[in-house]
Amino acid sequence: MKVSDSGEDRRAAALSILIESGAVEPCDDHEDVLIDVDGDTAEAYKLATIKFKDGQLSMFESLGQLRDEVKAALLDCASDCWACDSNRDS
Repeated sequence: MKVSDSGEDRRAAALSILIESGAVEPCDDHEDVLIDVDGDTAEAYKLATIKFKDGQLSMFESLGQLRDEVKAALLDCASDCWACDSNRDS
């Protein structure tokens, strides 16, 4: 497996945790745009810890690495949908 593939897998896992925990949600009109609902990672961290300890996230070397990825993924999510905003501006 290439390093980039592993990085993509880690990012996908982090985003999945954020969605499952309710920290982010897809835009109603643009499913590929994830919106930061409340900026709170507490529930996402709890879920990540459970999944990591259950062995479901073997692509991460440590819980700290997983939490860093979850935090970075959340920072990449928007507070509003950029696609909806650009449609309104047109």
